[in-house]
Amino acid sequence: MAFTVSTEPRENRQLAVIIEVSQDQVDKELRKAATKVAGQYRIPGFRKGKAPYHIVVQQFGLSNLYSEFVDDLGQQLFRDAIEQEKIEPYAQSSLEDIQLEPLVYKLIVPLEPEVKLGDYYAMRVEEDPIEVDEAEVERRLEMHRDEYAGWREVDRPSQYGDLLSADVRSVIVAEAGEEDAAENCRAR
Repeated sequence: MAFTVSTEPRENRQLAVIIEVSQDQVDKELRKAATKVAGQYRIPGFRKGKAPYHIVVQQFGLSNLYSEFVDDLGQQLFRDAIEQEKIEPYAQSSLEDIQLEPLVYKLIVPLEPEVKLGDYYAMRVEEDPIEVDEAEVERRLEMHRDEYAGWREVDRPSQYGDLLSADVRSVIVAEAGEEDAAENCRAR
């Protein structure tokens, strides 16, 4: 495929890629598009697909023939151009402009950002010394001991702060005239 590629750096790490297609290639693509259109539509006075190029151009217009191939050709040319120029797009490229006479595609290609770190070794941040309060450490340790302490049985009367496990049985005596004599309930 005959084309020329030129590039222009833009701000914000973007590159304008200008692809100019040779007139021979454009004429070839126009003739292929005319053959395709002539095969799809009936042109008066000609069998389907047999109308000559100049009649198809007269019936459908040159701009309609361009629209038949300009997108597909642009995709192929863009792939060939970035391969030829060894451009590595960072994100999706965008079409900025298309000119038909001569056929020129102008695309914007985002490039990978450049990072300049500078002299970051010279930057130093002083750390504040950590002060530890012994009373706070002891309080936290005691809190963890209480939280994770296991249960154990003791042979002494219960004291304030002890945890108890109790079985309770209650009996409710029925009053005179009620049918239920007693109700037992067990709680833990």
